[in-house]
Amino acid sequence: MNNKGVTLIELIISIGFISVLLMIIFNIFIFSTKVYNISHSNVEIQEQSQMIQSFIESNLYLSSGIDSVIDKNGNKLHVNEFYEKDIKEVRFNVDGQIRSIYHIYNKKKLFIKKNLNYNGYEFGDYIENIKIKNIDNGSGAEISLKLQKDSEVINTSFLIYFRNYYSE
Repeated sequence: MNNKGVTLIELIISIGFISVLLMIIFNIFIFSTKVYNISHSNVEIQEQSQMIQSFIESNLYLSSGIDSVIDKNGNKLHVNEFYEKDIKEVRFNVDGQIRSIYHIYNKKKLFIKKNLNYNGYEFGDYIENIKIKNIDNGSGAEISLKLQKDSEVINTSFLIYFRNYYSE
């Protein structure tokens, strides 16, 4: 007798194989998505770090130096009164005008003001903190940034010497 049907045992074994295969494919998909998200976050904060550094350098380089620094607690410090501070705002002099780069902590954003009467515009994201250190009695500064997106963190530091520096 020639039976052309599928037995219950064959059906259960086939469903078992398909279930194992689907679990493997699903786990590979989940793993690939996690790796993509981590890589994407890492690349994005690296790009932000480079862009922010370039922007700050191009703005501060042409200045005559730092006018003052506002620390995280809102205290205004003269250029000779700070050595390394976690800051909220740095004010610098460009052609007789005071400009400002400021950090909004709860939004993790950096802004620049072309003058102190103007709200400014955003130029950086993912900023956890910004530190500034006085170099050579005010003729330069070391700026350190900590950027974070999701679980990815980048710390970067760079030096700026003011092209038009003059001491008071």
